[in-house]
Amino acid sequence: MPNKPSLPIYKIGDRVIERTKAPSIQKNRDFRSLYTRRKAGTRNNFGVCKVGTIMEIKKDKNSANRTMWKYLVKYDESLKAEYRVQGTLKPLEE
Repeated sequence: MPNKPSLPIYKIGDRVIERTKAPSIQKNRDFRSLYTRRKAGTRNNFGVCKVGTIMEIKKDKNSANRTMWKYLVKYDESLKAEYRVQGTLKPLEE
């Protein structure tokens, strides 16, 4: 019996938000040296979930030859769009 084909969860134009990161990533795990931190400043974006709109859907295969859905997400605060895997996104409930 063949497996049913994988379908994308989101459609083009859907509003999505990144899933929350693990607690170890949310804490300030800044491994830079003291000199670099003084020079460049502190990082305030740990644990921040970005909100965006899906622009494109792409179907890829991973190393185990399984289907993997990638979405081109245009985030609200940035000018460029980035590809994200389906598991890192969730629908935005406004």
